[in-house]
Amino acid sequence: MVIIKKVISILLIMLFLVTCMPFLFLENAEANNIVLDGYIRQPDHGRNYWQSSNLREWLNSSEEKVNYTCNSPSKERLGNNAYDDEPGFLSEFTPEEQNAIAVTEHRVYIAQCDASVKDGGSGNTPWIYVPHESLIFSTPGLLENWDKYSYQKVKDKVYLLNIYELYSFVQKRGYALEKKLTDAAREKYSYYNENVGYWINAVSNSVNGDGIARVGKDGITAYTAGGGLCVPLGVVPVINLKPNWLFPNGKLAKDLSIGEIVIFGRHLGEPIEWRVINIQDGYPMLLAEKAISLKAYDAPGDPALAHSEYINFSNEPYIDRTNPIYTAKDKSSDTISPNFILDNENELYERQNDEFVLSLKVEDESVIEGIILPDGRRLNPNDTKTEFQYTVTQNGNFLFTAWDIHNNYKHYVVPVGNINIPATVAIKPSADGWTNKDVTVDINVTSDVGYKATEMIQNRKEFYAPIWTNYTSYAGKRIKITGNVELVNADKPVESVTATAGFSYNFIGKSQGNFFISMTWISPERYSLKDLQENGKKHFDVIYTVPGNYHSNFRPWLYLNIPSFERAYTIKWTDVEYQLLDKDDLQIEKITLPTGEEITGQSSYRDILTEEGEYKYTVLDSRGIVYERIVKVLIDKVNPMLNVVPNKTNLTKEVTLTVTATDDRSGIKEIKLPNGSTTSNSTAEYIVRDNGSYTFEVHDRAGNITKKTVSVNNIFDSIISHPVNIRVGGSKRLSITAMCAGHPCGDITKEADCISSNQDVAEVIIGQNGEKTVRGRSKGDAVLTITYEGVTATIPVTVRPKLYVYIRTLL
Repeated sequence: MVIIKKVISILLIMLFLVTCMPFLFLENAEANNIVLDGYIRQPDHGRNYWQSSNLREWLNSSEEKVNYTCNSPSKERLGNNAYDDEPGFLSEFTPEEQNAIAVTEHRVYIAQCDASVKDGGSGNTPWIYVPHESLIFSTPGLLENWDKYSYQKVKDKVYLLNIYELYSFVQKRGYALEKKLTDAAREKYSYYNENVGYWINAVSNSVNGDGIARVGKDGITAYTAGGGLCVPLGVVPVINLKPNWLFPNGKLAKDLSIGEIVIFGRHLGEPIEWRVINIQDGYPMLLAEKAISLKAYDAPGDPALAHSEYINFSNEPYIDRTNPIYTAKDKSSDTISPNFILDNENELYERQNDEFVLSLKVEDESVIEGIILPDGRRLNPNDTKTEFQYTVTQNGNFLFTAWDIHNNYKHYVVPVGNINIPATVAIKPSADGWTNKDVTVDINVTSDVGYKATEMIQNRKEFYAPIWTNYTSYAGKRIKITGNVELVNADKPVESVTATAGFSYNFIGKSQGNFFISMTWISPERYSLKDLQENGKKHFDVIYTVPGNYHSNFRPWLYLNIPSFERAYTIKWTDVEYQLLDKDDLQIEKITLPTGEEITGQSSYRDILTEEGEYKYTVLDSRGIVYERIVKVLIDKVNPMLNVVPNKTNLTKEVTLTVTATDDRSGIKEIKLPNGSTTSNSTAEYIVRDNGSYTFEVHDRAGNITKKTVSVNNIFDSIISHPVNIRVGGSKRLSITAMCAGHPCGDITKEADCISSNQDVAEVIIGQNGEKTVRGRSKGDAVLTITYEGVTATIPVTVRPKLYVYIRTLL
């Protein structure tokens, strides 16, 4: 008799709603659903939004495998700059060190296009039109408006300084903005340059993609835009320590001094040096003394999410640093930098001839300890007030640095753009020395500026002509603009669209007593497309006087008031001309060429040199002045040689590529490595830890470039294996297989004996490559350790006796 039991399953459905519960409860569940596309999403660009950026999640993670909210910084997205497989920055910090870092709520500037998730403020941080080492000069209105830009309050353990913090706690203290890489990072990335550029927090947005500020290798702050977010830059983290953290020397964190260098934590196996840049309420703020890594800010391909899904300190105690308080280095009540006053500021906006004497005054509530002049000379006032003069003979931006006895620094820049240098004759070779092309020698009068276009079709927002030579100041001078404009086509309504033939230039502004340079666009007249559509071609003839606040970079500009991505309108410009009316009547009387031939009756001349040698040019102007120049020509049109050789071809964890460059003529100028680092040496080594293609460049002194791309495919850093389940009924020889990750290296096979399942076994599995054996039991679990080319993997092995099943039938 066979007895069979049948089980019946019943599905019950509730007819009424019992209660309402969230599917997922998180403090920021709603905000996490907010997708932030940016101003105009660029699929091949990252986002400058901090909270869900790859860089933030890496910096704040202590995991061996970092989880990323948005697209991970993978090889697929960042190529050889990937870091999705790297442990988090905090992974080498001890648990005690991690706990000693205070969760800090700080001010993070966000782009205006992300205003839906801001906590306050409005608008972007200012665009840096004129990069300069002085932050209050290059960033218009920084001291006045730092708390007015769009921002979020974000809680982090590790973060980046925003641009105001960089000024307040680094530059205002007199510390250099330049940073080097740590020794460990320099070795890891095969980085050869002395300094490295690094990320800070200041943002912008445009049709070209998200922009974010960086400090360059030279310590000058500028913006990275578009795809620049996906290119690695230095990472200079900042942390705040809890007051009672005890350093090995017995000093508590709260007893540190501003400017002191301390060791805290590790990265890449190396202790990290930090500088104390501020102390508030006993919490020292530490800034890494060197960049600890090279990392892309964010991977491309997706929008940002409002909040990270993995970094969330909302339930932890925190300190508030959204409005940080500056503490003087010696804890003095004087926290104000010396104040500069330009007594003859009105003359800055009047045209000056030949030279300009700046009359300056410096005041401070404490004693002024020192002043560094633009030419490097130092003044030692040792008083609360001092006056001095400084003569400038050319237009430019002149930096004066002063500090008081409490180490409060001021970097004051006087922008001079009003010196009316008389016109002269210029003899300009395209190269003087080594070149890889024929050399052109242009001879003209410096006042011979302007722009002409016989015909030009415009179907986008704007067009810029070349910048006029800054041979003199154009302040107060008249510009004549003539030409014609007509509508060719319009696929959208034209009522609100206008065209203009204008110009742009840099102008001098002032904020809280500090000068800055920004850019302005002038539209002397606007021409309605509706009028052009109804009445046809429009002729224009305009004379415009350049304002006195002009500084530099006059540039003709043709403009349609449409978005940058719009292509619905097409106009045609004809016979457009920009003329400088107020200029010297200087003329060229005679040009004597190297051959002895004399050229007369021409306002300019171009000569072409095709052979090496020294060539003498002589020019006589209408004032009777004679100009001479000897042009030395050295021609090298042969590309340099470049050789890249790997040190290993078998499977390995890393490959060293040795780069050798040679050039028999002009010599090697530099080798450029795949990470952007350069060296002037003729040899370099580049360490590779990932399979892929790597491109090297060598430049010779003549401008010839050779590129070489090498493929590396013998890197592996892990072994793919799966748990093994074995059922045996007696002695049996087993074979277990594993495979190298990411590489067709062939199977790695281990063989071992498994004896009768009812006996204890001293060694279930024995490896073959000298790895340590693991003991186990036949009726239990063991682990097989595989070691191959320095990479180790473990495979769980479960041994179970065979189960014999008997079915008994009763008759």
